[in-house]
Amino acid sequence: MNNYNPNDTGSNPNHLFGLPHTANEAQTICIPVPWEPTASYKTGTALGPHRILQCSSQLDVHHPHFPDLWSSGIHLLEESADLRVLNHVCRKHALSHIHALENNQITSPTTIEYVNDGCQQMVEYVQETASMWLAHDKRVGVIGGDHSVSLGLIMALHRIQPSFSIVHIDAHLDLRVDYQSFTYSHASIMSNALARCPGLHLTSVGIRDYSPDEASVASTSSIIHPFFQTDIDQQLFSGSTWHSICDSISKTCKPHIYLSIDMDGLDLTISHSTGTPVPGGLTFGQVTELIRYLSQHHSIIGFDIVEAAPSAHWIVENAAARLLFHSAGYALHSLKD
Repeated sequence: MNNYNPNDTGSNPNHLFGLPHTANEAQTICIPVPWEPTASYKTGTALGPHRILQCSSQLDVHHPHFPDLWSSGIHLLEESADLRVLNHVCRKHALSHIHALENNQITSPTTIEYVNDGCQQMVEYVQETASMWLAHDKRVGVIGGDHSVSLGLIMALHRIQPSFSIVHIDAHLDLRVDYQSFTYSHASIMSNALARCPGLHLTSVGIRDYSPDEASVASTSSIIHPFFQTDIDQQLFSGSTWHSICDSISKTCKPHIYLSIDMDGLDLTISHSTGTPVPGGLTFGQVTELIRYLSQHHSIIGFDIVEAAPSAHWIVENAAARLLFHSAGYALHSLKD
């Protein structure tokens, strides 16, 4: 630490952003979760944590709002080798089931049970790891992997803070129940979070791809507040400012918020290599400004960056790394209790 110079080339390739801090020294801990057994379209998000780490060292670490953010420390834990192996095996079983569904064939219940058991192990791993670092008064974030990796951290935070809002930036509502018979599907993350954590509210932003059942759930629930991309676009086209939309989003949230960023929530020029890309979406600047705005009115108690699959020109993982840096900074400097 004494020899570290934030103006030099990052010289710690195994450290996030090239920062020198150990886990004990850093104020923010990030848990990498190389996981995607239930991916239903494109694969590669399990490689997201490693690719984000690889490109993060070329980011300059001066943040315009927090010049000394780098000195607080943002530490990425080592990936679990056991989790990588489990992901690989579960993915093979899940693929056989998905292919059977697509061809109107029957799958052995044992196959589905194996995947669900493996996903349960992943959730427990994240929850236990997060709980340990939260007990040491750290801000904790998760890097995925598909969106199912967020559940363990949300559950760990719920033990400490039983009432908060999830601000969910995504192209999808993620309110499906047991999608494709997988209890912990990436398409079920918000359904699972609300079911397992009473007292939570959900504010979803950038939504533009969802099922009729999800639309019905979102429209009839008093704890779900969707901001559909079509409505956002119409407001902007009619002269509304992004600041006014951020204010509307903020007003649906509880004092404490958890920030969940699925990279497919962003415009397709950035998010083209995510697991389930969808045209349209938020700009990078809109997302960072929303985070900044929320941090002025709420306490950001945790965050995740998910669905960053490797891209040919490193666009998605580069954007994900920068959003990670912003999220960590605003979480540390958000409105406190």
